[in-house]
Amino acid sequence: MVSVCENGLDTPLRVPIGFLGLVEYQKTIGAYMPKEQNKESKKESGTQNTPAQNIIINMNQAQTSEQTTKTIDYPPKSWLTALLLCIFLGFFGIHRFYVNKSGTGILWLFTGGMFALGWFIDIVLILTGSFTDSMGRPLKRK
Repeated sequence: MVSVCENGLDTPLRVPIGFLGLVEYQKTIGAYMPKEQNKESKKESGTQNTPAQNIIINMNQAQTSEQTTKTIDYPPKSWLTALLLCIFLGFFGIHRFYVNKSGTGILWLFTGGMFALGWFIDIVLILTGSFTDSMGRPLKRK
């Protein structure tokens, strides 16, 4: 294996030695492509480029086909539970921890519900149905 590094690429491309004469870096598309054959040799041999001959190696894009991410869809949080937690423990931000908003939960914990103003606004938002969980989903009314 031989490392080939062209201008504009951060990481070298590792190709077998046999490919060194077959591919070249095309700056216009930012990828390695097969070298163009002489037009006369194409006419004489009668060969045309087939899709199997076109090799594109793009170093700028990460391969995501092997990297699959699994998302876990948690059930929506209860509207009544969030309302009761907000009314009785809203100064400590417990209702925000319940809906997985731990960042603002910590803020509410250290500032007394943002000096009671944020606590009051959260009660109004929960009552009107505008309060959402950390995924942006509205709370579920049973």
